[in-house]
Amino acid sequence: MNIPLYQTIQFEYDTTLGTIKAELALNANSDIFKGHFPQTPVLPGVCMMQMIKELIEKTSHNQWQLQKATNIKYLSLVQPDGENLFFDITLKPLPDETLLVNNVLTKGAITCMKFSGTYIKK
Repeated sequence: MNIPLYQTIQFEYDTTLGTIKAELALNANSDIFKGHFPQTPVLPGVCMMQMIKELIEKTSHNQWQLQKATNIKYLSLVQPDGENLFFDITLKPLPDETLLVNNVLTKGAITCMKFSGTYIKK
């Protein structure tokens, strides 16, 4: 059985400011954590990147593909311990139909990840 990695608790998209604020709850029973790592489960960085992409895609009918990551900083391990994740994403559409994205991922008072990059329509 394929158990989802997370559940969306809250999702707010402000079209005027171009911001997304989302709260996600990790599912500790997801298969992701069985392999990464069985004794001490940790959310892989690639999953954090996928979550950002999925949150962006909730704001439009477009699918997006990462074109360039200008900055990715993993600052703290993310474990499925029952504490929710908070994404603070800023979107800036550019004239060439790309999307400039900045994100700060926090868990409680801890900043876990910072990201800046450009996405293109798929």
